[in-house]
Amino acid sequence: ERTFSIRKDSSMGTCFLIQEKQKNYFITAKHVLGNVNNKQKIDFYILQDTQWVHISGTVLIQANLLSDVAVIVPHNMLTTKCSTLAQVDLVLGDEGFFLGFPFGMETRDNGKINNGFPYPLVKKCTFSGNYTEKGIQMLFFDGNNNPGFSGGPVLFKNRFDS
Repeated sequence: ERTFSIRKDSSMGTCFLIQEKQKNYFITAKHVLGNVNNKQKIDFYILQDTQWVHISGTVLIQANLLSDVAVIVPHNMLTTKCSTLAQVDLVLGDEGFFLGFPFGMETRDNGKINNGFPYPLVKKCTFSGNYTEKGIQMLFFDGNNNPGFSGGPVLFKNRFDS
């Protein structure tokens, strides 16, 4: 419900929506947005049904070159569900899933279940390690994905949930 196909200029990828303190934020890979600066106002598009919906927002990025994460604070908002994310403690070898829109592909909803937003494709991955450098924690996931998965979330099931 919170993973979207995103387009900015000629670049396409994946983004996802999180909510913190009742405020919505889009998260994506910085390289999906092209050459952007911290606190820059941008226009981008999210695919809903067969239409690209225009959204404007302010980009928040770190200057650290190791980080390929961008946060977009939307100025206008499309209508969608947004629940909060749960924290999951990862152990080496945990299996997870990449969600994304490789090569712009998607599974059409046609307005029936997911408010018309396409469903992302899913690929398995494994949590294979982490590393911290210059205050940035990097998580490593072993799995195959294709161009277009950039910016998408990695989901894990809490192993303690029944």
